[in-house]
Amino acid sequence: MSGMAVEPDEEVATIEQVLDATMRDPLQPRARRTRASHFQVPDEPSAEERAAIRKAARRIFRLYCFACGRSTEGTTTPEKAGRCPVCGGTMLLELAAE
Repeated sequence: MSGMAVEPDEEVATIEQVLDATMRDPLQPRARRTRASHFQVPDEPSAEERAAIRKAARRIFRLYCFACGRSTEGTTTPEKAGRCPVCGGTMLLELAAE
């Protein structure tokens, strides 16, 4: 037992160190960790940059007459292209080049 005996001063010092390391200031709020708190969140682009990205990704369709060449552009496609209201020619639909 003499080899395992710890001096009282050393034991008190060790206990004080452990208590100092674990004790917190009671007036300081304890930080809560959530499951996702260790993930890095990438910086988001500004609202203007996101709007420019959305605008660039927007699809514009062009509906044109094969016979007379009249055309209209829109963001949606018609259910049925049908015939040209001016000359009665065939209407074709394509993705407009920007």
